[in-house]
Amino acid sequence: MVDGAKRKVVQAIPLTAKLPHMIQLTADERQAWTADAGSGTVSVIDLAGKRQRVQIEVGGVPMGLALTSDEKTLFVATRSANTVVAVDAVTNRVKRKIGVPGQPARLALSPDGRRLYVSLIDSGEVAVLDTRTMLETGRVAAGQRVEGMLLDAESNSLYVSAQSDNRVVKFSLPGLDRVQSISTRNKPDPIYLLRAGK
Repeated sequence: MVDGAKRKVVQAIPLTAKLPHMIQLTADERQAWTADAGSGTVSVIDLAGKRQRVQIEVGGVPMGLALTSDEKTLFVATRSANTVVAVDAVTNRVKRKIGVPGQPARLALSPDGRRLYVSLIDSGEVAVLDTRTMLETGRVAAGQRVEGMLLDAESNSLYVSAQSDNRVVKFSLPGLDRVQSISTRNKPDPIYLLRAGK
């Protein structure tokens, strides 16, 4: 945990998993999950108690995480296993594994929670899963080595980083129509949207 104003670490919680990578928080910031890229697990962290609670075996190389608005389901992208794993975020047990070829990297949920967007780093596409049926409903080409994603509910847009193309591509939702391509420096990955006046 880092104090952004003072730019220093104020608390560290040791983890037993290898290569904790991405992190997902609950709205009240009392619990977190880490995608453990080196051990095929997701770690559950009690932030209030400052301790690791448990590890969940999901397989492959876990990367992106997405938590439903009711905080009952955590989706995990497992790159080398070519799956998206649905985890019961209350019991911390795997509910289902969905095959998604193309090496899933990052995840983004639609505001209504009905669609899960999946960046596919190997195939260079964005896949769409129906969260009710857990079936893939489509995919669209986005570039080479597609990884980072940001869903902006205000503009109803999805931004995707194409690392090997040095581009961020903007799609309109829900149809995933390409509306803009933005040149970047080498290998863009995480995306953050700054709004005018903020």
